[in-house]
Amino acid sequence: MTSYSWFFITLKLFAFSSLLVYAETTGNLVQSQSNDEVFDDHPEQIVFDAEAYTHPVTGACVVAVVNEVPIYDVEIDRQVAKTIGSRELSVEERDAYRLKTLRLLIRRQLVMDYLSRTKHIASQQEIDFEVSKATKQFESRGSSLKDFLASGKLDELMFRRSIAWNISWERYSDEYLTDENLKRFYKKKHKEYDGTTREVRQILLGFNPGQADSYDWNENEREMSILLRRIRKGELSFEEAVQKFSTSPTKNDGGKIGWLQRTGPMDARIHAIAFTLNVGEVSSPITSPHGLHLVKVTGERPGDKTWDDVKDRVLQSAKVFLFDYTSQQQQSKVTFTGKILAATLEHEYSDELIDMD
Repeated sequence: MTSYSWFFITLKLFAFSSLLVYAETTGNLVQSQSNDEVFDDHPEQIVFDAEAYTHPVTGACVVAVVNEVPIYDVEIDRQVAKTIGSRELSVEERDAYRLKTLRLLIRRQLVMDYLSRTKHIASQQEIDFEVSKATKQFESRGSSLKDFLASGKLDELMFRRSIAWNISWERYSDEYLTDENLKRFYKKKHKEYDGTTREVRQILLGFNPGQADSYDWNENEREMSILLRRIRKGELSFEEAVQKFSTSPTKNDGGKIGWLQRTGPMDARIHAIAFTLNVGEVSSPITSPHGLHLVKVTGERPGDKTWDDVKDRVLQSAKVFLFDYTSQQQQSKVTFTGKILAATLEHEYSDELIDMD
């Protein structure tokens, strides 16, 4: 088997909607903001307080420790700021972004652990060169790298770690994401990129705005499962079920949502399932902010976009897949410090708390 075979043999669907946050998380940290003198070539490792989980110099808090490498709150907040820009968010929305970013930083460290054992890892000389270049950039603006880092409660080790990631990830992805492999990736999933549309109908057991708290999810999911079994056994047609049970205005048009592309105005889960089902097939119950859905694909129209039209988008999607695949292959020991709401993540990684000593 070639070095590329595993990448495509194990190919599976992934959520393209994760691309935007992922792209910010893996983006270049060296920005045009401020910089001063050159640091030591090999700075001494700073050990954080195991009790307080606080950086002894900057005051940044450790949120999680991944295979003995700390992830700080300032790293999370910096990535969130890059992702959302000037948008105003509620407290709940910001917390959701922070959790998603923490999840990505954990996985990024797992990928970095793998790259550190391969030929893809950045050398100290390469990192030193980038630090020197950044220092000169800041100096040309009358500022300093140290001031820039201090303003964000960052330290040189965090900065160098980010540079190491950028170099190593680019080298790794360039090796695997060749034109030949990208075209094979596109061939397997071309309907997601070439403008193919699918006609979708739905049955919705939903609720009116403001009634989410009184919606009985368990009971409605049980009813949806029973309804699905009846449809699949032929006791009831999908069209009849739409008329009898759907709470959506689309029931007056046979549940017709319309022709959907892979991404668009509907909840991302509906777009995703529309390209997973065969034409004529009915989905299992899908949860959305509007309630529970059964989705049926009733038609397909081929798209007319060419490889040249979509190759940049395919490249970004393939990077997400490569990132996901590589992180999932690594063993991890993840410790959460309680400095961020991470109960969901703690459950997610509970089966992976493997002692690496």
